Amino acid sequence: MQREKNWRYYLFQPYKWLVFGPVLVLSMLLAAIFILLFCRWCPRFCNQKVAPGWCSLNTLTALSSVEVRGQERMDPRQSYIIVANHLSHFDIFLLYGRLGLDIRWVMKQELRSLPFFGIAAEKLGHIYIDRSDRAKAHKQLREAQQKFTPGSSIIFFPEGTRSEKGVLLPFKSGAFVMAKQMQLPILPVVLAGTDAVVPARSLDLYPGKTVMTVLEPISKEDVISLSHDQLKQRARNAILNEQQSALC
Repeated sequence: MQREKNWRYYLFQPYKWLVFGPVLVLSMLLAAIFILLFCRWCPRFCNQKVAPGWCSLNTLTALSSVEVRGQERMDPRQSYIIVANHLSHFDIFLLYGRLGLDIRWVMKQELRSLPFFGIAAEKLGHIYIDRSDRAKAHKQLREAQQKFTPGSSIIFFPEGTRSEKGVLLPFKSGAFVMAKQMQLPILPVVLAGTDAVVPARSLDLYPGKTVMTVLEPISKEDVISLSHDQLKQRARNAILNEQQSALC
């Protein structure tokens, strides 16, 4: 998203570098150390309290608001395959910090090399896949299924990358294949406004209002009866319709 650089933007820049940046790095370091030390004994606490707390802290420090809609549509005791549109690095703060589920991410292999973040995410059970090798990625997803903990949910960005203009990209099949294999309902989630806070392909932070909308889940029965292509199209249409209705 192209941002107008007015006087408010330039006034915010010292805060971004002198306050938000140091808080982000220090809080990530402390959260990662805590997770590495204690995840073995209290994994659910680390994944449902420590990591979401880190996300909420940094959303607050970014001086940005989050509105959550439709949370009543999901059951916190139910496992889901979650699919969300992807606009910004800031998406992670909303989904992890405010969704309220015990979630595991499917992430690209390259993130494993990030200092502290990479190993901490692995300890929490998040799933790294090698997107350059399709056969290897499928194997990694199968291994993740075998380690799946009932009551937790797995989250995908099915576009595969961030949308630079907010236009919903075609969906990849991985999330929907896994939903059928595991016979789990699919929970579509729509994010809005995060690309105004941090545009795609950028670290140019600026405060803004963000919205996360939980849509009606695709039931387990539909997951079983429909093909993964039909599920992919249904989830994409649901997200696209919500985006379009928000513009009206």
